[in-house]
Amino acid sequence: MPTDTQRAGYAADSILVSLTRHIVAQLQMWIAASWLARAGTAFVDRLATAADASVIAKSGRTFAFWIHFSFFYRWLTKKPNPEVVVIDLRETYTVGPFIRLLNRLAPTVARIWQGSFVARITIRLRTAANAAWLTESKTVRLLRAALEPPELPDENER
Repeated sequence: MPTDTQRAGYAADSILVSLTRHIVAQLQMWIAASWLARAGTAFVDRLATAADASVIAKSGRTFAFWIHFSFFYRWLTKKPNPEVVVIDLRETYTVGPFIRLLNRLAPTVARIWQGSFVARITIRLRTAANAAWLTESKTVRLLRAALEPPELPDENER
Protein backbone atom coordinates (compact mmCIF):
# COMPACT_ATOMS: atom_id res chain seq x y z
CA MET A 1 0.00 0.00 0.00
CA PRO A 2 1.51 3.38 -0.99
CA THR A 3 2.23 6.02 1.63
CA ASP A 4 1.18 9.69 1.50
CA THR A 5 4.56 10.79 0.15
CA GLN A 6 4.38 8.13 -2.57
CA ARG A 7 0.86 9.29 -3.50
CA ALA A 8 2.13 12.90 -3.69
CA GLY A 9 4.96 11.71 -5.95
CA TYR A 10 2.49 9.90 -8.24
CA ALA A 11 0.33 13.01 -8.42
CA ALA A 12 3.29 15.25 -9.26
CA ASP A 13 4.36 12.88 -12.05
CA SER A 14 0.92 12.56 -13.64
CA ILE A 15 0.17 14.04 -17.04
CA LEU A 16 -3.00 15.72 -15.80
CA VAL A 17 -1.14 17.61 -13.04
CA SER A 18 1.60 18.80 -15.39
CA LEU A 19 -0.98 19.86 -18.00
CA THR A 20 -2.94 21.82 -15.39
CA ARG A 21 0.23 23.53 -14.18
CA HIS A 22 1.13 24.50 -17.75
CA ILE A 23 -2.36 25.92 -18.42
CA VAL A 24 -2.33 27.94 -15.18
CA ALA A 25 1.11 29.37 -15.99
CA GLN A 26 -0.08 30.36 -19.49
CA LEU A 27 -3.20 32.01 -18.09
CA GLN A 28 -1.10 33.97 -15.58
CA MET A 29 1.17 35.22 -18.39
CA TRP A 30 -1.82 36.23 -20.58
CA ILE A 31 -3.52 38.03 -17.68
CA ALA A 32 -0.31 39.86 -16.72
CA ALA A 33 0.18 41.01 -20.33
CA SER A 34 -3.46 42.05 -20.84
CA TRP A 35 -4.68 45.63 -21.24
CA LEU A 36 -7.00 45.26 -18.24
CA ALA A 37 -4.16 44.20 -15.91
CA ARG A 38 -2.00 47.14 -17.07
CA ALA A 39 -4.90 49.57 -16.58
CA GLY A 40 -5.63 48.17 -13.13
CA THR A 41 -1.97 48.46 -12.10
CA ALA A 42 -1.79 52.04 -13.40
CA PHE A 43 -5.00 52.94 -11.54
CA VAL A 44 -3.71 51.47 -8.27
CA ASP A 45 -0.40 53.35 -8.70
CA ARG A 46 -2.19 56.66 -9.34
CA LEU A 47 -4.50 56.05 -6.40
CA ALA A 48 -1.52 55.40 -4.12
CA THR A 49 0.20 58.59 -5.38
CA ALA A 50 -2.97 60.62 -4.80
CA ALA A 51 -3.36 59.20 -1.30
CA ASP A 52 0.27 60.01 -0.46
CA ALA A 53 -0.05 63.56 -1.80
CA SER A 54 -3.41 64.35 -0.18
CA VAL A 55 -3.81 66.99 2.52
CA ILE A 56 -5.22 64.43 4.94
CA ALA A 57 -2.21 62.14 4.51
CA LYS A 58 0.22 65.05 4.93
CA SER A 59 -1.64 66.21 8.04
CA GLY A 60 -1.53 62.70 9.44
CA ARG A 61 2.21 62.41 8.82
CA THR A 62 2.81 65.82 10.43
CA PHE A 63 0.71 64.88 13.44
CA ALA A 64 2.56 61.56 13.78
CA PHE A 65 5.89 63.43 13.56
CA TRP A 66 4.84 65.83 16.34
CA ILE A 67 3.65 62.98 18.55
CA HIS A 68 6.76 60.89 17.93
CA PHE A 69 9.14 63.68 18.89
CA SER A 70 7.06 65.10 21.76
CA PHE A 71 8.38 65.07 25.31
CA PHE A 72 5.42 63.00 26.55
CA TYR A 73 5.91 60.26 23.93
CA ARG A 74 9.64 60.09 24.62
CA TRP A 75 8.93 59.93 28.36
CA LEU A 76 6.44 57.08 27.92
CA THR A 77 8.65 55.07 25.59
CA LYS A 78 11.95 55.66 27.38
CA LYS A 79 13.70 52.48 28.47
CA PRO A 80 13.45 52.06 32.24
CA ASN A 81 16.47 51.87 34.48
CA PRO A 82 17.27 48.35 35.59
CA GLU A 83 17.16 49.49 39.22
CA VAL A 84 14.02 49.29 41.31
CA VAL A 85 12.14 52.58 41.25
CA VAL A 86 10.12 53.59 44.29
CA ILE A 87 7.76 56.53 43.96
CA ASP A 88 6.63 58.21 47.16
CA LEU A 89 3.06 59.20 46.35
CA ARG A 90 3.02 61.59 49.30
CA GLU A 91 5.38 63.84 47.34
CA THR A 92 3.29 63.97 44.15
CA TYR A 93 1.03 66.88 43.30
CA THR A 94 -1.95 64.73 42.36
CA VAL A 95 -2.11 62.10 45.10
CA GLY A 96 -0.20 63.86 47.87
CA PRO A 97 -2.99 66.24 49.00
CA PHE A 98 -5.47 63.35 49.28
CA ILE A 99 -3.04 61.30 51.35
CA ARG A 100 -2.39 64.26 53.66
CA LEU A 101 -6.14 64.82 54.03
CA LEU A 102 -6.74 61.14 54.85
CA ASN A 103 -3.86 61.11 57.35
CA ARG A 104 -5.34 64.16 59.06
CA LEU A 105 -8.95 62.91 59.10
CA ALA A 106 -8.40 59.21 59.87
CA PRO A 107 -7.81 59.54 63.65
CA THR A 108 -10.80 61.84 64.06
CA VAL A 109 -13.09 59.59 62.02
CA ALA A 110 -11.88 56.52 63.94
CA ARG A 111 -12.56 58.22 67.29
CA ILE A 112 -16.04 59.33 66.18
CA TRP A 113 -16.80 55.86 64.77
CA GLN A 114 -15.79 54.06 67.96
CA GLY A 115 -18.19 56.13 70.06
CA SER A 116 -21.11 56.09 67.65
CA PHE A 117 -24.41 54.30 67.91
CA VAL A 118 -23.96 52.93 64.37
CA ALA A 119 -20.68 51.26 65.37
CA ARG A 120 -22.32 49.54 68.34
CA ILE A 121 -25.19 48.29 66.18
CA THR A 122 -22.72 47.08 63.54
CA ILE A 123 -20.70 45.19 66.14
CA ARG A 124 -23.87 43.58 67.53
CA LEU A 125 -25.02 42.55 64.07
CA ARG A 126 -21.63 41.16 63.22
CA THR A 127 -21.27 39.15 66.42
CA ALA A 128 -24.83 37.91 66.58
CA ALA A 129 -24.93 34.16 66.04
CA ASN A 130 -28.51 34.15 64.83
CA ALA A 131 -29.76 37.17 62.88
CA ALA A 132 -33.30 35.85 62.48
CA TRP A 133 -34.72 38.74 64.51
CA LEU A 134 -33.46 41.09 61.77
CA THR A 135 -35.40 39.35 59.01
CA GLU A 136 -38.57 39.64 61.09
CA SER A 137 -38.33 43.39 61.72
CA LYS A 138 -40.92 45.63 60.12
CA THR A 139 -38.30 47.88 58.54
CA VAL A 140 -36.58 44.99 56.79
CA ARG A 141 -39.88 43.60 55.52
CA LEU A 142 -40.89 47.00 54.10
CA LEU A 143 -37.48 47.45 52.51
CA ARG A 144 -37.64 43.96 50.98
CA ALA A 145 -41.12 44.69 49.59
CA ALA A 146 -39.94 48.00 48.11
CA LEU A 147 -36.87 46.48 46.44
CA GLU A 148 -38.56 43.31 45.19
CA PRO A 149 -38.96 43.23 41.40
CA PRO A 150 -42.49 43.41 40.04
CA GLU A 151 -44.26 40.25 38.97
CA LEU A 152 -44.37 39.48 35.28
CA PRO A 153 -47.78 39.84 33.65
CA ASP A 154 -49.63 36.71 32.60
CA GLU A 155 -49.51 35.56 28.98
CA ASN A 156 -53.17 36.56 28.54
CA GLU A 157 -52.56 40.15 29.71
CA ARG A 158 -49.76 40.84 27.21
